Amino acid sequence: MNCAECHGDNLEGGEGKALSGTQFWTDWKETTVGELLTYIRANMPFSEDGSLKGTLATSTYVDIVTHILQTNGFPAGMKWQFVDKKSPNPKKLLQKPKKKRKKKKKKNP
Repeated sequence: MNCAECHGDNLEGGEGKALSGTQFWTDWKETTVGELLTYIRANMPFSEDGSLKGTLATSTYVDIVTHILQTNGFPAGMKWQFVDKKSPNPKKLLQKPKKKRKKKKKKNP
């Protein structure tokens, strides 16, 4: 079983909630990366009897969270610290990445 079976090939949703786009930001805004990891580790993979929850290696759960973040526009290679909401640094909360604006070249007179 893998995530795509319930969440779609591009995490767009299906049987399970979307893990990308507007739905992801609605569900997970103001959540830390650590809270997202903890939730996924405690609840996935899904099975009717709950017997599969938490059965993957920690590194696999970290890879899953990384994939979700990258799918939602976070740059590859970003280092995330898994902190809680009480952190004094709000940048560690999940926030939609801002698109970089291209600088306009000055025209020479």
